[in-house]
Amino acid sequence: MTTRESRDVLDRMEGICAGIAPLTMAVALTACGLLAGCGRGPDTSVTPLPPRVSAPATLAADATVPWVDERAGDSEFTRPAHPRRTITTDHRCQASDLAAVLPAWQDRTPHVDPSADDQESRAIRRAGPYGLMGMVEATNVSTRPCTLSGRSNAELLVDDQPARVEMSNNINEQGERQITQVNPGERAGLRLDWSVPYCGSRGRQTLRLALPHGGGILTAPVTRATTPQCSSSEIHPGLRTFLSVGAWDELNPVTAPHYALAGLTAALVSPAAMTAPVDATIDYVIRLTNPTGAPMDLDGVVYTQELFSLGDATREAVNTTSAYRLNTRPVPVLKAKASQDFRFRVTLPAAVTRGRDLSVSWRLGGPEVKPAGTAVPLTVTAR
Repeated sequence: MTTRESRDVLDRMEGICAGIAPLTMAVALTACGLLAGCGRGPDTSVTPLPPRVSAPATLAADATVPWVDERAGDSEFTRPAHPRRTITTDHRCQASDLAAVLPAWQDRTPHVDPSADDQESRAIRRAGPYGLMGMVEATNVSTRPCTLSGRSNAELLVDDQPARVEMSNNINEQGERQITQVNPGERAGLRLDWSVPYCGSRGRQTLRLALPHGGGILTAPVTRATTPQCSSSEIHPGLRTFLSVGAWDELNPVTAPHYALAGLTAALVSPAAMTAPVDATIDYVIRLTNPTGAPMDLDGVVYTQELFSLGDATREAVNTTSAYRLNTRPVPVLKAKASQDFRFRVTLPAAVTRGRDLSVSWRLGGPEVKPAGTAVPLTVTAR
């Protein structure tokens, strides 16, 4: 696999990795990476549904719900983000103010169905393991608020001995300037990414974090210790494992989606493999089914459509995600045990030349809300 291919896949997986994170890590691991600005306070307000689409409330001649080209904003995936906490103190957090833990490392390598043979799945398999990611959760155990900002250094200990791991700070300027206030009893999060290959010792793990601005050393035990895979590279035999440290950010519960999608399933009605002329626009049909015994309100539902085509030294990669409102005007409520076919549309990007495959991934919800059972893949080959 070429360097460019690997970079393309890694960029795409950065957006996918949030889907494998547990609830305790969900906020910071959904598209935050090592940048600042993605932590938000809890949202307890009641938020109205987003506006309906403007299309007529009529079905097409074939009884499908017509597609409408109406983009959805981030606020339509979940309730609008609560503003960050106002900074009310100039007291910088000291290690004695905090109690920290890293609950578990999570594998960044996305799951691929063993039987899948599409271009994206093959690229993921060729790229190999992606390493681990984890979130240090630091609780303010003192009686006054304090702030965290700037870069933190980290050292990984295995059975109280330094592990053979390099450390890097990859936060951007925004992340370095960001100030996160931690009130008594509340938490802040620090994301760490651990790259392959790690071929060192294994055992009980502890992180030693050097807090910024002379805050001292904060110790964070790892509750469920694991390591990246030990692998070798004939091309790069000196490849080293790195622990990349992010920026401190607010760590709060995930906000709830506007709509309840529990149990809703999606299935592709159109062929899973299609061909189309270069630059063509094609339609595909997905059947949404409510298998529950109660009606399901679809009003205000949004979805994402991801387009991916692996590039190489001579071909530009395609890696885009677009968010749309679902056309629920004809069918605002899906009855119990009922199904409805919805039509969607995709235009082949100019970079997808003749003979090249385009992977299309359709999914209800957005970056932070990805209900199980509602992802649908298909492949379009340009001819």
